[in-house]
Amino acid sequence: MEFEGRFWLLWEEEPIHIDRTRVYDIRDGVIRDGRSGALCGTCAEVENGIDLRFSKEDGDYEIAEIRMTPTVTEWGGKFVRVPKPFDPTASTYPVTYTTAKLEAHRTSLPANDHETIDEETDRLDRELETFGSLRTYGAMLRDGPAVYEMHERNMADERECLVQERRKQFAAV
Repeated sequence: MEFEGRFWLLWEEEPIHIDRTRVYDIRDGVIRDGRSGALCGTCAEVENGIDLRFSKEDGDYEIAEIRMTPTVTEWGGKFVRVPKPFDPTASTYPVTYTTAKLEAHRTSLPANDHETIDEETDRLDRELETFGSLRTYGAMLRDGPAVYEMHERNMADERECLVQERRKQFAAV
């Protein structure tokens, strides 16, 4: 699979910002910082997508699981998610962030199809305390004109917010 290029990784609802957003060059299974060129981790093809594995100082690995957005279809009277084949040339991807230690822990848990909301909340609290993180979500954007257009719109919105804030301050005086 040919999955290469320069990509911007966003965490949750993070807006794109050319100076602050994490940017990486991915080539030949290696991840490099898009600004400094420093080696950051490795990239591996998995059954339904790509996993980016970033080294962490504590010996764990942050993993960004890159997948396609599944389609939802009705089957047997229920709506189910159907995974789509991975497109190595797409412009955007959903990302699930996790760590190697958290995934090993989750894999070791017995199956519990009847976990209550309270039990799930307690488990997630324990995982957060133990591992310092939970699975979170974001997006990955292939570098290109659309990224820079988003950045410009975000900067214009930020400037407008500052202008509105200053107007409120002056009006209060």
